[in-house]
Amino acid sequence: MGEINAICLECRRELKIEQNDVCLQLGEENNLRGIYLCDIHKCPGCGKEFLTGFGKRIDFGNMSEAGLHKMIAFYKSENKLILLQDDE
Repeated sequence: MGEINAICLECRRELKIEQNDVCLQLGEENNLRGIYLCDIHKCPGCGKEFLTGFGKRIDFGNMSEAGLHKMIAFYKSENKLILLQDDE
């Protein structure tokens, strides 16, 4: 058996990779709290999707505003941007 990344607790099955290098954006661009690269895994049993593998945090504090907008636009155009909304 190879390396296990994640298990669905509901189905007791190993999650399968759905998409690599997805960009998770924490907060709106005018109130940005973080940007992480991660992966989407999916349960082959119930079909639920999970974000996993939060490997790289993007240091957007050292980026120009134009560079940040360009990066976010790229991930949007590739359908790889996930915006985590603030709870209010």
